[in-house]
This record gives sequence, C-alpha cells and structure tokens, in this order.
Amino acid sequence: MFDKLKKLKIKKEYVIVIILIITVIFIVFSTFYDKDNSQNTTNSTNEYVLNLERRLEQSIEQIEGVKNATVLISVDGGITTLIAEDVKKVDENGKVTYTSSPVLVGGEPIVLGEVYPKITGVIVVCDCNGNFAINSYVLDVITTALSIPCDKITILTQ
Repeated sequence: MFDKLKKLKIKKEYVIVIILIITVIFIVFSTFYDKDNSQNTTNSTNEYVLNLERRLEQSIEQIEGVKNATVLISVDGGITTLIAEDVKKVDENGKVTYTSSPVLVGGEPIVLGEVYPKITGVIVVCDCNGNFAINSYVLDVITTALSIPCDKITILTQ
C-alpha cells in the first residue's frame, strides 16, 4: 500500500515539474509573439511615414522654382488598430462595473479600422533660391496636405 502512495507522490512531483516547464515555454513564446507584433506595427508606421514624405516631396517639387525637396516627418506613436468590443454592464449591490471583450468572428477579432499617428513636426529642405514667395507656397502645401499648424513646420533652403 505504501509503495503505491510513494509512486503517486513521485508522479505528482513529475506532473508539477512538467506543468512548470510548459508554463515557462508558454511565457517565452508569448513574449516573442508580442515582439513580432510590435515590430510589425513599427514597420507599418515607418512605411506610412515614408509614403507621406515621398508624396510631399513630389508635391513640393512640382512648385515652380523648387528643386530637390527633402521632407522629414516626425510622428507621435504608431498605427493603432481599432477592434470591435462587446461591453457589458454589471450592477451588483449598487456597484457598477463594465467589462469588455473583443467581438470574434471565426476566431478572429472584427477590425473596425486603423488610427494613424499624430504628426508632430515636418522639416523641409529644398532649393528655392531663398525666394520668400516660394517658401510660402511650400508652407501652404504642407499645412493643407497634413492639416497641421504652420508652427510645426520648418522650411530650410539649400
């Protein structure tokens, strides 16, 4: 009888060790998965900013008197994905709590859209022969295209 109990005790210890190992493996893989998602978000944000810079450069170079425009845009944060959520209100003894969970279809969350990062500043370096009128046109193009105030924009001449 005692032999069976001793064997069970040893087996319980093995089971505990195996559960601990599986937990550690799960934590390690979830950490790598989160880093991959964060890297994808960073790449998407970089692509978004580079695309904006390229399009602004092309637009600015179309202004008469402007040559070789280079644009640098700084942003605050990254692209955020909006996911549909189911919010539930629970009222217990006068205490109200809200819980939310993502709405899933086929095991995947419903994506409502993306929120792009706020533009915090723009620097433009271009060859416009120091013409103030051309600088004004460049400023107008940027403020109109990006919907940002002119105090967030710096225009430098080559």
